[in-house]
Parts: sequence; structure tokens; C-alpha cells
Amino acid sequence: MEKKEKRSGAQTFTIWFGLAALMFGTQVGGSMAAGTYAVGYFAPYGGGWLLVFIAIYFCFRSAFAIHALEFTRLFKINNYSAYYLELYGLNSDKANPALKKLVMWMFDIYTTIGGVVVVAATINLFGSLTTSIGINPYIGRLIAVVMFAFLSIYGAAFLRKFNTVMTISLVIAMLAILGSVLSVRSDIFFQRIGNFSIGADWTGKSVSSQIMLLVSFGFASLTIGSTLCNFSEKIRSTKDSVGSGFLIGLLSISAFFLTSCIVLLFLPEMINNVPILSICQKYLPSVITVLYWIVVVFSVVSTGPTYSYTTANRFAKAWKSEKISRQMKLLIISLVFLMGCYVISGIGLLTIVQKGFSALGTIASVIIGIPLLISLPRMARKRRE
Repeated sequence: MEKKEKRSGAQTFTIWFGLAALMFGTQVGGSMAAGTYAVGYFAPYGGGWLLVFIAIYFCFRSAFAIHALEFTRLFKINNYSAYYLELYGLNSDKANPALKKLVMWMFDIYTTIGGVVVVAATINLFGSLTTSIGINPYIGRLIAVVMFAFLSIYGAAFLRKFNTVMTISLVIAMLAILGSVLSVRSDIFFQRIGNFSIGADWTGKSVSSQIMLLVSFGFASLTIGSTLCNFSEKIRSTKDSVGSGFLIGLLSISAFFLTSCIVLLFLPEMINNVPILSICQKYLPSVITVLYWIVVVFSVVSTGPTYSYTTANRFAKAWKSEKISRQMKLLIISLVFLMGCYVISGIGLLTIVQKGFSALGTIASVIIGIPLLISLPRMARKRRE
């Protein structure tokens, strides 16, 4: 038997935190920084329900991350295809080839639809940002489509570096905005946070309906395994799975909590598509507004091309013609994909974030959630072995 190298507590924590930071970076994007998730899911019922909603999401995110890491550890999975095939019990040479193709096509379609939702929201956000400097939102969205398509051809390495820088910049900008907000409204913050009597009537809708919406959104985290399986080679034990999964949930809710605290102090008047931008423009110094605007524009530019490149790269492999260069294929497929996102972006950012991601979560609860439950006895047997 191969002897495993012993790790110190600090080394173990570094591995756990590295995975959590990776997943944090995939969540922190333009819509997060705009505060759209805050008004869509967490803050619109006041500071008491905000804490409850954050706790509910933490449970979903952590539980699915723990399962994904433990599942990939037990079955030694290291890629997207193997993860979903193993979840369906089809990751073997004896499995039916037709069923394998069916499962992979199903998840390719689901992933593409998920990309459409994310990019449609990003295009709409870019249109809202250009409106703030006097450019028609429809023109702004078209600018986003063209820009995203051309950036897509530069490939994954460029986009990974760009996304890392943007994640760090966004976090710094959000902390600066929260500090500015608390300097003028700290009394309102302490009055509202944890208070269930203020805010329950802001939307005119029942809390139970919001909880159901949040649960659907929580189920969208079922897809976390398809990402984590590519980076879980250092997960050696159930303790590693639980520790990493807990930190993934903790960092995820920190981003939602941070933006929700900013928005909470200006509700209900700031329930709109881009509440934090509106808050900066109306209440904060112009230097904060300029800093925030620039950082969010760059975050939008990093998110859109990442998804359009991923989609274009997948379908470019099926385009067998050698008369057209690979970069041109990426550009053409990206433009087609982005024009579809442009059409959907017209329904509004808050609607996309609420309805789109909730719908994705509902679908995931069936196509991933059911196989996940079925996998639990298999995991128990594997652990005993």
C-alpha cells in the first residue's frame, strides 16, 4: 500500500481554503457586485430574515460541496464527464454506450442553458452601466456582445488570469463601499440587522414564497461537483471533504452577506436591477462611484467572455471543417451564442437572476439531486471497502 505523506494542520487548512477561494471566485461576478442577488434573494425582507436566508443558502452550498468532494474522492474522479457518469452509475466499460451519450448530452444542454442565463444577466448589467454614462442600454448591450465575442478568442489562460485579478479587485471595492456606507448609516445597520419587525412588508409578498424561491436557487449549487472534481486531487479523507465543503459554504455566504448589508440600509427604495450602483451615485462620494463603476465594468468583461469561450470551445470541436481557423470558429459560435443571450437579456436583470437561477436549480434538483440521493448507499459501501 502506498504511504501517504503526512500534512501539518496549516497545510491541510491551506488546501481547504484554496478550494473555497476557487469556488468563491466563480461566484463573485458582475451581478453579485451589482447587488442583484442581495435584493433578489437575501435582503428584501429586512435584517432578520436576511440572516435566516443566508443560513439556508449556507446549508445547501456546504452540503452539496461536501458530497461532491467525498464522491470524487471515493470514486477517484477528476473530470466533468466522469463525475456525471459516475453519479448515474455509468462510468464503466460495461455501461450502455447509448445511455452514456444521453447523460452527457443532457448535461451539455443544461450547462449551455446555465451559461445563457449568466451571460444574459451580464449583458443586461453592462447595458445598465452604460446607461449611467448616457449610452442607450440597447446599444450598450450590443457593445457587450461584440466585445465578449472578440475576447472569447483569446482562450482560457488569458481569461483565468483576468478573472483572478477581478475577483480580488471586486472584494476590495465592496469592502470600501461597505465602509463608506457604515460611516453614514451605521445606526440604521444596527437597527435593522437581526430585526424581524422591519422589512417584512417591503415587497408585498409572503416570506414563505421567498423561502421557496431561495430553496430553488440553493439547488443550483448541485452543479458544484462538476467544477470541484477537477481540483480535488488533494482531498484524502472525509475530514478533508467536510472541512473544504464547510469553508466553501462560508466564503460563499460572505459574498452574499457583504452585498446584502450594503443594500439593506437603503431598502425598500433601492429594490432595482443594480442597487449598489444606484446607492453609490445617490449617497456616496464620487470617487467611490468611479472606483465601483470601473471595477464592475471589468468584472462584467471577465464573466461574459469566460462563458462564451467555454460554450464556443465545446461546439468548435464538432465543427470539422479545416477551411476555417479555430479562432474564427470560436468567434462565429460566440456571436451566435451571445446574440441569443442578448435577446433574453431584455427581460431584465432582476427577473433573470430570480427566475433564471431558480429554474436552473429546480431542474438540477431532478437531474442531479435524485442521482445524488441514490448515490449515498453506494458511497457508504465504497467507504467500507
